[in-house]
Amino acid sequence: MLEDARAKFKAAVTSPSWVVALAGILPLSALIDFLDLRALHSFHLTGAVPLWCWPLTPGGSRLLLSEKHSADYCCLDEYGRSLGLRCLDGRFGDDFSASNPETLRMWLKSIKVNEFENKHPNMSIRGREQTLEVVHVERQPTQKRGRHPLRLLLASLLGWILLAGLFVLTIIMQCYWALAFLLLMPLTGASITRIHVKGPRYLNIEKSSPFNRLVVVTQHVNETNWRVFYGESTVVNALLNTPFLAKRGRVATGIELHIVQLILRFFVLGQWVVAIAAAALQGWDAYIIAFWIALSILSRTFVFSEERTVLEWVQQHANVNLSRYRITLSSRRTLLSTIIALNPDTFPLVEKSEVTDYNSWWDGALKWIDPILKDSNDRQDWLKALRLALKENAVGLDLLEVWRKDPTMWWESSIDEGIEICGELKAKLGFTGRKV
Repeated sequence: MLEDARAKFKAAVTSPSWVVALAGILPLSALIDFLDLRALHSFHLTGAVPLWCWPLTPGGSRLLLSEKHSADYCCLDEYGRSLGLRCLDGRFGDDFSASNPETLRMWLKSIKVNEFENKHPNMSIRGREQTLEVVHVERQPTQKRGRHPLRLLLASLLGWILLAGLFVLTIIMQCYWALAFLLLMPLTGASITRIHVKGPRYLNIEKSSPFNRLVVVTQHVNETNWRVFYGESTVVNALLNTPFLAKRGRVATGIELHIVQLILRFFVLGQWVVAIAAAALQGWDAYIIAFWIALSILSRTFVFSEERTVLEWVQQHANVNLSRYRITLSSRRTLLSTIIALNPDTFPLVEKSEVTDYNSWWDGALKWIDPILKDSNDRQDWLKALRLALKENAVGLDLLEVWRKDPTMWWESSIDEGIEICGELKAKLGFTGRKV
């Protein structure tokens, strides 16, 4: 009876002729090079790819076997693998590259932007408008949670159940090429997890700080789209200046690493050889292999996609909340005026008090401007007028009479606009100033 069932099962793909032809091309067309750097980056960050979801081509394996990967960084956060982000520290003026540029882009992409309208009269004057996005960084209470959300665990479990069912089916129906391919799936995944530091990663925010910090982030200093990260100093530094942490001691090193890499090469080559053999036989093996490859691709696209897994990683492990607020400003000088007014380190405090001293800039508070606007007489006049305007805004005195009567001081209206926008942003975002 079992032999009759096997015969009928195998006969189902022998006619019509197009079914046979389809079996000859499906495995090879399905086994495309769908592993890209973003998928590997997501694996490094979240670890949300089950062992059964690793069909690979020799081309895709080059990413996994590359010697250029560092255990300290997620794939695309390594220098040169993605477009970098330049960071300008608002307190000391340090100019550095963001440690996690692509992860930050993925993270911010998952957050809704709150758009603000700039109603200042300067917006009616056509000029080089600048977009300012303020990212408010807030520490969240640490919660003990599982490594992955329930949705991913259920999807992974369903995949294992389906894989086990196919094991049984291929053994009963004597589809041994398909069985070999299915066995290679978890073996390949296990080898990959021994080579690569997978997530979930964590932010180094165990220590806290009582002070806020502002950091300007941009792709380059001639950009028209700017971001400002504002929040607790320790958390902002962990986001921008240090790699996200991963648990140690779980990956192969030294001679073990070379052995595992050799084994992984064998598994990847084995997948390809088995797929070619199944295609040549033009039987059920080819259809089963094509089905599993298609299932893995669909799972990577819709269940374990980079966007969804990064968002769930943020909710599950980051312990940091980011809020985005965006506004368009009329000019570059308005942009700089707004950021200076927002910066909690722009002015020092009166000695032994919490009162802001508007009579001078805090030492180093303006160094971040140097890459954007070099020192000159015009810059000095503008900064002097801006300081007096900020003091005027704080104490209610008219300290800008001289500049307002001088038509050569073209930046005067940008100061008014910058201070006005800063006041609106502080009121809507609930900024607390220097102290958290």
